[in-house]
Amino acid sequence: MSSNKGGFRLLNRDLTSGYKPTQWRSTVSAPSCALCNKAVFPAEEVIGAGQKYHKLCLKC
Repeated sequence: MSSNKGGFRLLNRDLTSGYKPTQWRSTVSAPSCALCNKAVFPAEEVIGAGQKYHKLCLKC
């Protein structure tokens, strides 16, 4: 008989390998606001002079 109870084997892994996950990146390709350069979604979009703005960014 084996001394391993339950049939599970522990794996030796180096937890100090220096692995760092990559930074999360958005995959949404929304147009950007002409003033603040952040993504403008249809619900918050205002078009002025042929460019898209957030409702709060466009001040007449």
